[in-house]
Amino acid sequence: MFLKENAPYSPFTSGNDKAQNILGNLTIVATSERTYREG
Repeated sequence: MFLKENAPYSPFTSGNDKAQNILGNLTIVATSERTYREG
């Protein structure tokens, strides 16, 4: 469904991984919202 695979957000991941997961999740949300609006 999503082009980009991301590990689910986990509070136990350390700094950089956590930031990556949050960014990835935001990217997924933004992409799915854009797809929903356009299509």
